[in-house]
Amino acid sequence: MKNNTGMNGLIDEFLKSTNNLPKVGGKEVSKVHPSGSKEYTLQDFADKYCYQNWQNDPENGTENKGYLPAGNYYFKSDGGFNQQENNRFNSSSKICEPYVIVLKSDRTYRFYFAQNKVFKPCHMVFIIDKPDPANPALFILESGAQVYWPGNTSGVTWSNGKVGSNGIFAVKGRNKNSAQDCFNWIINLVDAGSQDAKSYGDSWGLYDGKNEPCAMVLGMGKNYFILDKAVIMEAFIGMFNENYDTDGQSKVAFRNGDSAVFYGRLMTDGIGFQENGGVDSGAIYNPACPGSSTLSSISGDGEPQKLRTGFQLTAMIYYYDLPTVSKP
Repeated sequence: MKNNTGMNGLIDEFLKSTNNLPKVGGKEVSKVHPSGSKEYTLQDFADKYCYQNWQNDPENGTENKGYLPAGNYYFKSDGGFNQQENNRFNSSSKICEPYVIVLKSDRTYRFYFAQNKVFKPCHMVFIIDKPDPANPALFILESGAQVYWPGNTSGVTWSNGKVGSNGIFAVKGRNKNSAQDCFNWIINLVDAGSQDAKSYGDSWGLYDGKNEPCAMVLGMGKNYFILDKAVIMEAFIGMFNENYDTDGQSKVAFRNGDSAVFYGRLMTDGIGFQENGGVDSGAIYNPACPGSSTLSSISGDGEPQKLRTGFQLTAMIYYYDLPTVSKP
């Protein structure tokens, strides 16, 4: 796998933080939402700020129309996220348009998911225009928070598991001219109807080990972060315990994993593949894995940390494109 460089410094800075408030890009990241955060249920946030509604909201103004305002956002609960609005925004079409939240790369965003709550965003997309790895959007799971992306998709069968219908799109190099262009790009993906996230990801020309993810999903302890079919997660995913190491009880899981793609580096206490009660359904795809020049410095010896497992390790092979096998 090819290494990136720009995001590494931010990841290393986070991992090496020794106080109670880790830093990303020199800015402290709180374990809980800061005072003054904009507070919403996930449903209310999606209804207000999805591009389909926000572009015409009087609060939006006329400059940079359609982009989400910068700030700290606190999701206090799921809010009964409506998972079964079959024709949510387009009653004449058999396409259930996702909630599309458009972020602007020169703004700072922090999204907090409330502790000990379960969130099931269904058909919800965050997309960053002109992503900048020096200013990543942060999605922070407070202690005990669980995010299932997407949640129950019954009732939306014609767009269930379609590329573009769920996830975070934040790879450097995807430059659009406006929030509307970002929205149209997402809708075109959904309209195309593909469930093959890997092939679509490769066709964008961004999964080449050179273009970096510009988002981070950070768990603050005892978290579950579960991705379903055709989810695109262009982000570094780090699930930690309260001491910000990898010895906590957090897990990342992939359901219907043969079509799930994440672009970034995964750190978690556990990883699972779930399908109908936990049966492995196939591979997941990690087209690029940003390396870390100083991740090893946590151990203080300047050498890469060894893989630690409670099982006897017989072999480890990296696959990029089945059946091609690349050396570690």
